Amino acid sequence: MELDERAKAASRDLGNAINSAIGESREVVDAIEHLREIGYEPHLTLKLEIALAKSDEAEDIELEFTAMQAARDEQAGSGETWKRGNFLGSKGKLKFGRGWLASGEWTRADLQEREAREKWNLKANGPISHPFGDAKAEIEWRETEAGFANLATENTNGEQVGQVKITQGVKRGDLSGQIQMVANERERQRLENILSGEEARARQAQTDANFQYKLTPNISLRALGKVTALQSQKFAGDTATDISINDEQFALDESLQTGGDVGLEWKFSKELRLSATTGYSQSNQWRRSRLSSATPDDVDWQKIQDGDENRVGLELRHENKAGALGLKYQLRDRDNSLDTDSTNDWKNVETIRLEAERKLLAGLNVKTMLDLARERDSPWSSENCLARKIETQISLKNAARLDLRMRDGAALPGDLLSDSMGSPFGSISSRVFQTGDREFAARFNAGSAQNGKGLGFALEYARNQSGGDNTDSWKVGLTFK
Repeated sequence: MELDERAKAASRDLGNAINSAIGESREVVDAIEHLREIGYEPHLTLKLEIALAKSDEAEDIELEFTAMQAARDEQAGSGETWKRGNFLGSKGKLKFGRGWLASGEWTRADLQEREAREKWNLKANGPISHPFGDAKAEIEWRETEAGFANLATENTNGEQVGQVKITQGVKRGDLSGQIQMVANERERQRLENILSGEEARARQAQTDANFQYKLTPNISLRALGKVTALQSQKFAGDTATDISINDEQFALDESLQTGGDVGLEWKFSKELRLSATTGYSQSNQWRRSRLSSATPDDVDWQKIQDGDENRVGLELRHENKAGALGLKYQLRDRDNSLDTDSTNDWKNVETIRLEAERKLLAGLNVKTMLDLARERDSPWSSENCLARKIETQISLKNAARLDLRMRDGAALPGDLLSDSMGSPFGSISSRVFQTGDREFAARFNAGSAQNGKGLGFALEYARNQSGGDNTDSWKVGLTFK
């Protein structure tokens, strides 16, 4: 295929980038040093061949259809009250242009004794060329009809969400990293019966930066930064009947959050590394409400939040082809100068994560994660200020995966404990996790429900224990790609 000058230049850039990456690879440096230690001086010669095919010569299309019937016992252990429903879904992907991919998803939920509701999700991503290189762009739009529900959750009010994301990679000598900018807007579809304090519309802009600078072949300096600006309209009245989003009963909130972390990563060997970080975040929020002002046309902004967080962390990780073992410890001190509630917990937080992964024969992989979090001013025996969560994943490459999760103890604020399990069908119990609750969940995927094309099978089960009240939920699904 005859290449134009632009393609030739891009191919040269690719070759230079690959050579540079190989030359700066820690694994390559470690291997060369090992040869020198045993008395050999390596002479490395690389030959790179790049084959190109025009991406617009063919368009790839992939379609997937799902039909599922499911039921849930909402009073497991104390009688039977079954909720049943039929679910239809379809997904599609289309490759077009020079590296662009478009995808879409549609779901229809038809629960017993309820009207069917639908939701849509459309995405597109691909490269954008500019004078300084190439950036990656992602565009997403989704809409959920008011009243859309599955067996565990319900979107009573519906929503429309639009988002644009731009990611730019950076590589200059020993400095590497990326900058990401995101802008989105979301709007509630049904305003009837909106409660005081609930959000009707929000606009958000966020910029993230992540950089690494190699001080030596084994020691790197890392820096992360984030700035988030949010504007939201929240209902500030008593009752909501026949109102619009521009009504004076809606207050306007604006918030600005800034934060960053810096740290060092020390690689003791090819497999073992230690990282130490420290960081600081600040959050400020202002409100402007015409409803609470005697002069609605001339309203001043009132500061309603002034908080910050200081944090330090250590992480030790050992990783090789056979698996990984990691230990992460973090301290967080949080304060809100406008918070007058002296009983507010979780101001001085201690978190610990232990992670182990082992790759066995024939593509079998086992991974376990244990999370602990507590308020440092309280004893370890206090159920109100100690949270525990353990997850196990057992997967067979391109065939099947089993996820198990158990959680109990305190109900944490925010995202102090992450949830890496997730749920493709949303069948995990929808009730809010409270202090003293205990939750068990299991998910099994096989065939195309895990990876690849063809027929797939998915099964999920969850139980939430709250006092003497147990709630069970489960789903079974078939997919075909």
